Amino acid sequence: MSEMPLRSKSSLYFERYACAERQAVTMGLTVYMLGAVCLALGAAVVMMGLRPKPIHYVPALSGAGISYPDRVPPASAVSFSCAWLMNWLNYSPSTAPRVYERSLVLMAPAFLARVKAGLDEELAKIARDKIASVFTLQEEPRVDESALGFRISFVGERGIYVGQEEMSREQVRFTVDVRRAYPTETDPYGLVIFDVIKERKSGAAS
Repeated sequence: MSEMPLRSKSSLYFERYACAERQAVTMGLTVYMLGAVCLALGAAVVMMGLRPKPIHYVPALSGAGISYPDRVPPASAVSFSCAWLMNWLNYSPSTAPRVYERSLVLMAPAFLARVKAGLDEELAKIARDKIASVFTLQEEPRVDESALGFRISFVGERGIYVGQEEMSREQVRFTVDVRRAYPTETDPYGLVIFDVIKERKSGAAS
């Protein structure tokens, strides 16, 4: 009877020892796994720190710069006035009404009033005589910026046609006075055409 308790205590001791060993192995594996995870996270942090920062390029932007509220770059004023002028000076009898309609919404009130005073008569003459106008640029635009806006000069060749016959062709300079304005739904650019001065290339104004 005295050997049974001894064997039971011995068996219990070995079972507890084996359980402790299993727990120690499990804890050891857990520590190793946590260590591996920490090493991987540390390596990822180091790689992210050493990786070059991404550079974002904006299409059609010539160089780096700073954006200012309400600041209109000269290049934007040139693009705006060039698009307006090419629309204004290139028309046929069938497109002239739409050309003028698109152009009028981008004019300053004083300039608009002067143009509209003779617009109906001009459109009637274009339709009656089948007049067409073609203007092509020949030089890079020149821009002068002031506190009010921009004065941009466009030099090119303009041809006037009546039907299929060319009536005139001349070298001309158009100086477009572009002023800043509050953007609206019809004019989201924040620019308006304040005036246009036409000169023959020789310098005689018309």
